[in-house]
Amino acid sequence: MFSRCILLLLVAAGFRAQAADPLHCFWEVTGPSNTVHFLGSIHFMKPDAYPLAPIIENTFERAKVVAFETDIEALNSPRTAAKMMQAGAAPAGKKLADLIDAKLYQRLERAIDGGGLPIEVFDGMRPWMVGVMLATMDIQKLGYMPEHGVDHRFHKMAKAQGKRIVALETVDSQLGVFTSLDAPTEAGLLSQSLEEMKRIPVVLEEMVLAWKTGDAEKLDKLMNEGMKGSPGLYQKLLVDRNHKWIPSIEKLLRGSDPGIVIVGAGHLVGINGVPELVRRRGYQVRQR
Repeated sequence: MFSRCILLLLVAAGFRAQAADPLHCFWEVTGPSNTVHFLGSIHFMKPDAYPLAPIIENTFERAKVVAFETDIEALNSPRTAAKMMQAGAAPAGKKLADLIDAKLYQRLERAIDGGGLPIEVFDGMRPWMVGVMLATMDIQKLGYMPEHGVDHRFHKMAKAQGKRIVALETVDSQLGVFTSLDAPTEAGLLSQSLEEMKRIPVVLEEMVLAWKTGDAEKLDKLMNEGMKGSPGLYQKLLVDRNHKWIPSIEKLLRGSDPGIVIVGAGHLVGINGVPELVRRRGYQVRQR
């Protein structure tokens, strides 16, 4: 059934390409004085994904300013890694088993059984940290690496080419999204990570295909739908951050330098996506 579904997706993409120019996870936003492009990033990618479509590569080459979610150089620093480990540590005198119910703890034990990691590895962590670590490890096992992520690739190129680089949020504010989660939302993030572990090879393949073919509706479903079961998580990780980025993006749109905004693809799709938010503010938006 799965292979048949993929075949149908490929065929559908082929028919669309014959009928009109193919779409990408890429938007053009036009304001009174400037045009800015949005590129959806997959943060973990394989090296054979590049180069991207000419329209994307050429737009980046022409851009004088590039905006990313956060300061990627700072994000990759040892100082930030230490901060994250400290923020993700369980409160003094507590263990993971004290922070989640017994049923969820048992699910975690079953999920990692046979994977070479004893449960004790996670005992000193908060639930959100365990969820992030599990997702990261599973993705990397499949050959998707952060150094090949779309944002990391273009950040390296932007630095080499001397482009002006803008961070839409600080690393501390990004980390603060996780540290501000309440206990039920933290547990929900871990539960979601455990659920996705079962399907991650299939989901990643579907996600990359949807990203390559510009299937915004499919991307919204794959990247964001699961979070909607935990409204607090969806609000903090996606909706609130999208709204906070708008003033910086509007500043680019009111400027004169050609610009490109490169953020996680999940932030660009759906009714709460950045393209839809700027459309509501009167800007012309079209997917390319």
